[in-house]
Amino acid sequence: NIAPANTDTLMVASIDPISKQMSVLSIPRDLWVNINLPGQQPYKDRINTSWATGMQAGDGSVDAGAKQLETDLKDDFGINIDYWVLLNFRGTEQLIDDIGGIDVNIPDDLAVPLSYYSDDDIHAKLIQFNPGRQHLDGYHAVAFGRYRNTDSDLYRIKRQQLVLSSALKKVLSLGLLNNPVQL
Repeated sequence: NIAPANTDTLMVASIDPISKQMSVLSIPRDLWVNINLPGQQPYKDRINTSWATGMQAGDGSVDAGAKQLETDLKDDFGINIDYWVLLNFRGTEQLIDDIGGIDVNIPDDLAVPLSYYSDDDIHAKLIQFNPGRQHLDGYHAVAFGRYRNTDSDLYRIKRQQLVLSSALKKVLSLGLLNNPVQL
């Protein structure tokens, strides 16, 4: 049972099966868009409210939230969504831990100064991510990707893309996608 909540990160991946190339578009979570609920006049709100709005206006299911987000991405940006994945922070942490963590090369502009991070809003831990190559477990990869205390959401997006890119490189290096499940 998942309660409606605003999305923290929105990424749209496009995969070309012929060239085996993937592109990822990160959508800033505070971007103002039209929320297009069926049978209602569209209204302006942040894109990160779309999923929770769909759950609340629909039957309360994850599918209702995904359907609303698909509608808003299509209506506002012309993006068609064929498949979607929903991960919470713990799921992301677990996936990264399951592949043995990730190696990231943190550029100067994405370094994170000594600060507090909590994945449960109760138990904060001190974190810091200096420039250079670092190995991150799931908890620290999510903490790095979520940081935005002293810089903009665009730097946060760059951090999240670095985490995603590093995780995909690790998955590919382990050969985990050599025999993918057919959908």
